[in-house]
Amino acid sequence: MKDISRLVMVAAIVAFTIAAGCNKDDDKVTNKITITGNTTADYNMTYIPVDGYYIGPYVIQCTTTSYGTQISINFNPTSSLYMEFVLGSDMVSVPSGAITPSGGECQEGFYAAFYPNTGLKNGGLHMSSGTITFKKDGDIYDVDLNLTIHPDYGGGTLKGNFHGPIPEGDVK
Repeated sequence: MKDISRLVMVAAIVAFTIAAGCNKDDDKVTNKITITGNTTADYNMTYIPVDGYYIGPYVIQCTTTSYGTQISINFNPTSSLYMEFVLGSDMVSVPSGAITPSGGECQEGFYAAFYPNTGLKNGGLHMSSGTITFKKDGDIYDVDLNLTIHPDYGGGTLKGNFHGPIPEGDVK
């Protein structure tokens, strides 16, 4: 009987250890963005976020009143991710939750382009699909990116995370 009790206790400890040790957020890589599969091989690399800022909300002139917010994240090597969000309210500076691409001008969602500065002439890598997810804890944001680069801009994916503050910036 003692052996069965010990076996049950060991099994319970092992199960608890496995459950407590398998937190998906612990495995999450933060502050790293990777481009893969683009036809311009020089763009396929890992970029480290340096900082970010937002501008907005501001009115977007549409048939109905919409509002926008711009968010930029700057990287090392020198490059930036520009995101513009069309929102239904002027109460939001930085969105929350999962956001998908806008279906068209003045429709809620996002428009995003990544501008790598590799010395090549570049009009940006425009995103055609995917999600951008925002989570906020105090003044710190987690911005998870899982985006597909439009085939006209070389295709591929942009995936990763920015973890840090997103203060209000100046129009530059």
